[in-house]
Amino acid sequence: MSTSLLQVQDLSVYFKEAQGTKQVLNKVSFSVDRGQTVALVGESGSGKSVSALAIMGLLPTDLAEIEVNSQINWQGNNILHLAKEQHRKLRGRHIGMIFQDPMSSLNPVMSVGEQLIEGIQLHLGLSARQAYERAIALLTEVGIPEPERRIHAYPHELSGGQQQRVMIAMAICGEPQLLIADEPTTALDVTIQRQILELIKLLTKERHMAVLFITHDLALVGEFADQVVVMRQGVVRELGDTEHIFKEAVDSYTKALLLCRPSLTHRPLHLPVVEEMMMMKSDRNTASHQEERQRGIRPTDEMVMRVRKVSKNFVQQDGLFKRKDFFAVKEVSCDIYRGKTLGIVGESGSGKTTLGLMLSGIIPMSSGTIEYHEELKKLEGSPALIQIVFQNPYASLNPRFTVFQILEEPLLLHRPDLRVEQRAEEVVALMHLVGLNESMLSRYPHEFSGGQRQRIAIARCIALKPTILVCDESVSALDVSVQAQILNLLQDLQDRFNISLIFISHDLSVVRYMSDEIMVMYQGTVVEKGNSDQIIAHPQQPYTQNLITSIPKGYAI
Repeated sequence: MSTSLLQVQDLSVYFKEAQGTKQVLNKVSFSVDRGQTVALVGESGSGKSVSALAIMGLLPTDLAEIEVNSQINWQGNNILHLAKEQHRKLRGRHIGMIFQDPMSSLNPVMSVGEQLIEGIQLHLGLSARQAYERAIALLTEVGIPEPERRIHAYPHELSGGQQQRVMIAMAICGEPQLLIADEPTTALDVTIQRQILELIKLLTKERHMAVLFITHDLALVGEFADQVVVMRQGVVRELGDTEHIFKEAVDSYTKALLLCRPSLTHRPLHLPVVEEMMMMKSDRNTASHQEERQRGIRPTDEMVMRVRKVSKNFVQQDGLFKRKDFFAVKEVSCDIYRGKTLGIVGESGSGKTTLGLMLSGIIPMSSGTIEYHEELKKLEGSPALIQIVFQNPYASLNPRFTVFQILEEPLLLHRPDLRVEQRAEEVVALMHLVGLNESMLSRYPHEFSGGQRQRIAIARCIALKPTILVCDESVSALDVSVQAQILNLLQDLQDRFNISLIFISHDLSVVRYMSDEIMVMYQGTVVEKGNSDQIIAHPQQPYTQNLITSIPKGYAI
């Protein structure tokens, strides 16, 4: 008797477009057994989420078409032809799903308890009192502190990690046999990411529940998955046991994915990029054989910015009539050197972004001083001194502007001496500098991928040739392969223009690759600072040690 809960066989899906149909899945096949964790791995556009939505019966019928010969067998029965009502009963009760962005998946005008109770009553048919008690038990099970109080909270009152825990509680409230987790830890801190993964792992064991785990990060699944399915452009490129995939990968795409994530043990001049590696058909040792990039601050390096005891406090309402000060950043001091990178790392709420916004001049300091090198003092307050690249490029680019207008705007504002033809030449040069074609200048931001939008954001920042560039979580939401491209681009720009980088991230492996010095922040204060290699190899503080041990290492890539 087969132990397979789910069998996907020759699944082909087409999307209807104005020009015709586009195939997004091509004969995808894999299975998930009882109690097993299977990881679907690949870049954006590989078909991972489309596969999950097809299993859940959530593909829009007016936009998507499934080929007749495709099969999705749940416990031996093809569920592709179920009526809507039958599929609805299957969802939640037998198959649960955690979506990528909890804030957009949770109803903002309902408390988390109301949303959880609604699912419990729908799937288990309990009374209101029983459902409330069950909701408290579920919030406790997924590690929500003070569940009796948090059950009345609204989604915006919870942290990102807590929101994701609520989503997990909602996904398992019907006691499903299969849990589909679609990028459940993207953009979460490494410590919170590990907590969420450990929670899913624990629930799998306790409930004997199968998991279909969707991610773009192979290192992430190395510690948690039993089997790996590697997908690219709607096709399964490789499938097998996790240990076999990590140690004896056959497909060039799998090998490239394994290598493009920054390592904690070596720092090549350039990170391997998927497309380049597939063309070279290199083996998995290529990156380690590259020349190492040297990092560190030398006594002869020139200081461009001196930050001393910078603090930022916000006033919070405490009850009806009381207010209290909350220090987001407290007495932080650091030095920025020409052509060097200071990495700032820490969890959400550690004060990284607030510090970056103060250094960029976007928000004022409450106290402290920032001094610049003598030749830069005349640029103080000018966009030519310091620029910032934000985490979400789509939110920071004007959706009503073409790329040409986006890149021309800083030149119009701050380089009025340039003629129309000169501005056009500058814009084209900026596009080439960040690896984009000038034929794209008439397009709008929504017509680009996330990685391309981030390149445009970087091009806009360097239009005024700043001395210092602040990168605030600028690669955290990108696929590992696109992340490698953006990190290489930032490094090339630093090499070419001798730009000083302030690189803010929660990912220590990325920070270690980019930084000469690392500053670790916790609750607004600096807990550790020093040479990047020394911080990683010999962390002194328990907080830093915890951050390092939380980094997913797979099978010792």
